[in-house]
Amino acid sequence: LKADEKSLLSMAKTLADTLGTRFGSSAPYVRQPSLRTDHKVAPGQKCPCSYPSRHAAAGAASETLLGGLQPRLDAQYRYLEDEIDYSRVYMAGHFPGDIAGGALLGDLIGDYFLVTREGVDPASLT
Repeated sequence: LKADEKSLLSMAKTLADTLGTRFGSSAPYVRQPSLRTDHKVAPGQKCPCSYPSRHAAAGAASETLLGGLQPRLDAQYRYLEDEIDYSRVYMAGHFPGDIAGGALLGDLIGDYFLVTREGVDPASLT
């Protein structure tokens, strides 16, 4: 599973970064630099891009895959995903919509891995 785990996270990063570049939505701390004085924002800087959230995509993809493989631990995986999502909003890295978009992307990636790598019947996915 370790090789698949790296592939899963790599796919989440690549797709979120590609979409982020396409949409070009600036992170909250870029739009309002006073939210994160520890991050330097150049005048006129548009990105780091925040939609969809790469962290939310990775968290959701991991939760979907691992929860599908170990249903008895799904609640714990969901809790960890929620903590990742909350931290990104709390630290002014993302807007809630960025998190929702990243989570949807991650759910799709997790489902893709369940079907293509683990042989799960697509009709069984919720």
